[in-house]
Amino acid sequence: MAYSRWSNSYWYTYWDAHSGESKDSQLFTICGDDLSFTYGELVADIDGCLSIVRKMCPEATEDQIQELKTYMEKFMLDMENK
Repeated sequence: MAYSRWSNSYWYTYWDAHSGESKDSQLFTICGDDLSFTYGELVADIDGCLSIVRKMCPEATEDQIQELKTYMEKFMLDMENK
């Protein structure tokens, strides 16, 4: 499932449905930047994950980073509701 697409966002993000059977191993993937975070990583330290994104994508603005955080939170909510 895609959370954002390049046509309406700086990011193209999606839930990698083939990333494992356990909830903690499900992946939130940021296409084009070769970045993925597990549900477990995001729950444990979403701000730490965003710090990695800032280092890997220095051209992203702070508004774009905050937008990305909303997609991560939607992914986590989907995992919690599964």
